[in-house]
Amino acid sequence: MEVIKDNKGITIIEILVAFTILIVIVASAFNIVNSCFSNLERAGNMSQLIWAGKGIMERLHTNSDPTLSDKHGIQYEEISGIKYDLLVRDYNYHDLKLINIYVYFEGMSDSGVSITTVRLVK
Repeated sequence: MEVIKDNKGITIIEILVAFTILIVIVASAFNIVNSCFSNLERAGNMSQLIWAGKGIMERLHTNSDPTLSDKHGIQYEEISGIKYDLLVRDYNYHDLKLINIYVYFEGMSDSGVSITTVRLVK
């Protein structure tokens, strides 16, 4: 029985195919990591807006001002670059007010957080 030996080695075509597969894998991994960082930044921004909205709402609940009215583009004092709109409406009875706060980053009013509550005003 005779053994056939192949001493050709790896051809250039095999190297190109392996390199192409490697490039596809690395590019896919890069896109996944990039997407994760983008989502992480967006979640951080939303958390910051929610935190600011809760702070604004807390201040409104502790404020006993019965003349609460609509205001737009108010600068949030605790974090620069955050603004909010305040909408106040009568709610069913004359002593209840529906309060809506829309919190957003300055210059990005189309992507914000809306928080709504009802408050008794005497």
